[in-house]
Order: sequence, then structure tokens, then C-alpha cells
Amino acid sequence: AEEAAAEQLARNGFTILARNFNVPGLGELDIVAEKAEVVHFVEVRARRTGSRYGSGAESITPAKIGRLRRTAYIYLDRTHLVNKDVRILAADVGLDLSGNIGEIRWIPMD
Repeated sequence: AEEAAAEQLARNGFTILARNFNVPGLGELDIVAEKAEVVHFVEVRARRTGSRYGSGAESITPAKIGRLRRTAYIYLDRTHLVNKDVRILAADVGLDLSGNIGEIRWIPMD
């Protein structure tokens, strides 16, 4: 699912800056991408179509969003991108019953 999301971003003109950026004890950024001077931090979630647990994006709690933000600011500081606009997105990747990638919905989380 993460690979499919990164490929779709690249096809749409995004530059992938990082994958799986990890801050021990805090969290991980699945994908960091940039387009038009905006840095996008992407949390990838995949769920099977018709999952009784809701969509992947629905599984992202306010606490998780807070950890994503803190991890994003650490990434920006370490890479000296502090003057960039920032967006946090969920890539809600649909999977069919066989686990094949379906539609990817992009949902703003900020």
C-alpha cells in the first residue's frame, strides 16, 4: 500500500523526499513528499473493501496525528526545511478481498 501511494504521488508531480523516517520513541513518517513548495507528510493506511472496522483513515486517532506533527517538525528541523508550508495527509488505500491495491483516497488530516 505504501509503495502504491508513493508511486501515485510521483506520477502526480510530487518529489519523494523520504520514506519511513523514524524517530525512536515518537513515530514514523511513511512518506514525505514535496510539490509546489509544500511538504506533505503522508500516513498510509490500508483496509480491505467492506471492512467492518471502517476505513484506514478512520483508524488515525487524534493522538496519532499529534505524534505525526511532532515527528514532522523533527524531520523539517533535521533537513533544514523549516520555511516550507506543511500538510498532513492520510492515504487511505483500498484492498480487494485478494489483497490487491484498489482506489487510493487522499484525506487532509490537518
